[in-house]
Amino acid sequence: MRSTTGLIVVAMFVAAFATPSLAKTFNVGDKVRYYAPGWYDATVVEIGTGAKAGSYLVKPDAYARAVWSSSVEARPRAIAPAARAGPPRTGDYLILSYGNPANPLRLGRISLLGGQNYRFYDNGGTLLGEGRYGFTGGRVSWSSGILQSYGWGGEFKIRPDGREHSIKLNRTTFAINAQ
Repeated sequence: MRSTTGLIVVAMFVAAFATPSLAKTFNVGDKVRYYAPGWYDATVVEIGTGAKAGSYLVKPDAYARAVWSSSVEARPRAIAPAARAGPPRTGDYLILSYGNPANPLRLGRISLLGGQNYRFYDNGGTLLGEGRYGFTGGRVSWSSGILQSYGWGGEFKIRPDGREHSIKLNRTTFAINAQ
């Protein structure tokens, strides 16, 4: 004889997460994180109705195009402290270009070394060049070498939990070190 207790627990769990009245609701302008896959910071720009009921149109902070996200994937995000100072940590930074947020292109990696030196590798691990970098005012600058010739910048950020360091190289390309 099969027990219905397990089925009741599953039904209660599904009801708790599927019932709109129990789900977290957001307003236009709310800062959220959504999953697509991976967590992204965004701002709610529209609340779904009709066939989109229960979803939100969110504008990712790092991309130009807004995307729809279901309410169970959205969650409030912590506001980062204003002063996230400190130089980027040494180590490997994967270079990802987000022309398509769901499928970024991997363009190689930058290894930040001690003494403000760097090495730039392609996807196959071939060394393409090296040089020096600097860090001032929350920005990384490439003072010599191949990355200086590319004209890449950038703005440096540390995620609130400290696990991810990112350097914005251009509008859609980032170097990311995640631990």
